[in-house]
Amino acid sequence: MRTRVELAEALGDPETASFWSARIRQTLAGLRDKLWLRDLGRFAHYVDEHGKPRLDAQYHTFLYTYLWDAMDERDGYASLRHLRDRLTGPNGEVYCSNNFPNHTPGTWGMQAGAAQQPWAAWTFSKAGRRNDTWRPLKAVSDWVMDANHRGAWPEISVEPTPSYFTPPAGLFVAAVCEALFGLHVDAPSGVLTVSPSFPDHWPSA
Repeated sequence: MRTRVELAEALGDPETASFWSARIRQTLAGLRDKLWLRDLGRFAHYVDEHGKPRLDAQYHTFLYTYLWDAMDERDGYASLRHLRDRLTGPNGEVYCSNNFPNHTPGTWGMQAGAAQQPWAAWTFSKAGRRNDTWRPLKAVSDWVMDANHRGAWPEISVEPTPSYFTPPAGLFVAAVCEALFGLHVDAPSGVLTVSPSFPDHWPSA
């Protein structure tokens, strides 16, 4: 919807831009009303067919709240801290948690997917958590370059098959450029913004 607003504004179509801006406000208001857990400072995953909120949310339930400004700064940061403190492994990997709504009876435990790690880097970078930004990217780098995968990009970190899953490969490159090195291109304006998110212990990059 935001992309549609940007396109309409670029094309000089204020009526369409206004329509989609209103839809954004309506959608966010409904999302907050239905799923925001005020006492926990984060969203629930979804409400099941019996009207019961499912609290075990996916990584993006926590990340996108901050990354896409779904809540105010304080609530978005509270949501991000849930992911940092509860869904992040010892090597910086971010876990998927409840991967799909219909997997509620699943017993296989948490999964750390390769495609999730760049999104964590983008969000940590936006939040100014420069000592966290690099960690999920380093985690996925280690999986890709281990003795099993040998440069193949896995869908799930610990899967034994050296398969190639394309989404995390592209996302990784983009996140290194945009989250870690902080390169943001505004092509229509001809502006390059540089805002790196390097950790304190790096002497250079």
